[in-house]
Amino acid sequence: MKKSKEKGKSHSTRPVESAASKWVKQSPEEVEALVVDLAKKGTPPS
Repeated sequence: MKKSKEKGKSHSTRPVESAASKWVKQSPEEVEALVVDLAKKGTPPS
């Protein structure tokens, strides 16, 4: 049998949602400030 070289739909790119999730309470500016603050404290990204 031949192996298919094409990827299935599970590997396709999904559309990006423009709206923030409903559970996110912070504004984009607040999130950015929090990330900068944590980076200054030396917290690793993951």
